[in-house]
Amino acid sequence: MKKILLISLLLFSKIAFSQVSDSFNDGDFSQNPIWNGDVGNFQINTQKQLQSKGQQIASQTIYLSTSNKLSLDANWEFFVQLNFNPNATNFVRIY
Repeated sequence: MKKILLISLLLFSKIAFSQVSDSFNDGDFSQNPIWNGDVGNFQINTQKQLQSKGQQIASQTIYLSTSNKLSLDANWEFFVQLNFNPNATNFVRIY
């Protein structure tokens, strides 16, 4: 019985390890996982990175989101590159 429980826990830990993982290597952010929001304002570039499509109106906010069931016990790793000088009206927020 202990062996069955141990094997079950090991298998479960491998399945439950990651709820959200997207490297954008498939060139698509509309599936696996599904990203919602202003999808028309984003693209996957030739380096397989998610990026905005360019200039936006200063008062406009664009966003993407996806569901995550591990938000209270999570490790987030990501790369952000800003090719502009952020200021009080043009900046990035990550929640």
